[in-house]
Amino acid sequence: MTPLQTSLTLVVVLLAISVQPAVSTDLTQSNPQFGDSLDFSCPKGQVLSGLRSTYNHTQEERQWTFSCKPAPQDANPLDCRWNQNLCLSNSAMTSVFSFYSEVIKSRAIMFECCTEAGYKTSNCLFTPEQNEWYGDLDYTLPAGYVILGWFRSTDNNIKDVRSKFLVCLFLKE
Repeated sequence: MTPLQTSLTLVVVLLAISVQPAVSTDLTQSNPQFGDSLDFSCPKGQVLSGLRSTYNHTQEERQWTFSCKPAPQDANPLDCRWNQNLCLSNSAMTSVFSFYSEVIKSRAIMFECCTEAGYKTSNCLFTPEQNEWYGDLDYTLPAGYVILGWFRSTDNNIKDVRSKFLVCLFLKE
């Protein structure tokens, strides 16, 4: 192959790679047994893009499925910290760790939130609650948005949670 053919082949390969659509990665994390801890992380450079859960009345617990997508605006957020409920401004949720607490009779949840210099969150808004008591939760982020906060309403008499989210655009500064 001549140097020109090699260069043209490389350009064609690079173009083919660059026009591939951003693929959402559905990664299922369910508790091996109800009451077990749950530890889910998106691949590096990706952010949480969707959450689904179904309530199991027998176990009084939810099973979870999370989805990830590449971070908006070609960001590669790798500077990460663990937080409760709310990420710091200009970051996005990338991981979830949860365990059942006998003290609060519910799950305690921590979130890993990642940021990248030169990117910011903007136009933040709260979603309405995304599920009814005992109802399915099926939430997918709008394009360009990241989750900055996950807020749960609990009722120990009902033994379930309702979720709403703080979502923001993730933009280059």
